[in-house]
Amino acid sequence: MYLPRVIPCLLLDEQRLVKTQKFASPSYVGDPINAVKIFNELEVDELILLDIQASKKNTEPDYEHISEIVSEAFMPVAVGGGIKNIDQAAKLINIGVEKIIVNTGAHKSFQVITDISQRFGSQSAVLAIDIKKTFLAGYKIYDHTTKKTLPIDTLTFIQNGIRSGAGEIFVNFVDNDGLGGGYNYDVITYISQNIEVPLVVCG
Repeated sequence: MYLPRVIPCLLLDEQRLVKTQKFASPSYVGDPINAVKIFNELEVDELILLDIQASKKNTEPDYEHISEIVSEAFMPVAVGGGIKNIDQAAKLINIGVEKIIVNTGAHKSFQVITDISQRFGSQSAVLAIDIKKTFLAGYKIYDHTTKKTLPIDTLTFIQNGIRSGAGEIFVNFVDNDGLGGGYNYDVITYISQNIEVPLVVCG
């Protein structure tokens, strides 16, 4: 019997836990460590932490704060935001992070995905993409730092990332973010039927 994994996705904005709608207007919803303690009690399968400002500000992950959060978590933790090279990924692995999520850092090159996969195994290398519906071109990969879509086919990008070493794909839907209206099942089905690695969806 198929048993879905329950993976809360926590958005971090300068050590605050926030909620967004369509990737905009972050509003404070609490302390991330308190949230982790609640999810410990609920026995969720995994936890995703995304720093929504690191790539925009071109800063590294906040290792100290992430370490504090990971030390409280009873489940595997995946971290994304501002990760551009293997040294940054290694620092996160060394403080207890199990999966490294690369989004913007993979838009120009999959080298960091390859490096993480070769050093720590493909199970630790997660390629994240944000998908947005466009007026003429259908669903395209969205860059939240430039607020523009990428001129590449979404599935081609994902498959190239997998060939480069990604052992998991994380997809977030910009137009569904924070609205509580459910998933975009058509796109999810299309992607899942064309890849052979785990797919995690959000938004």
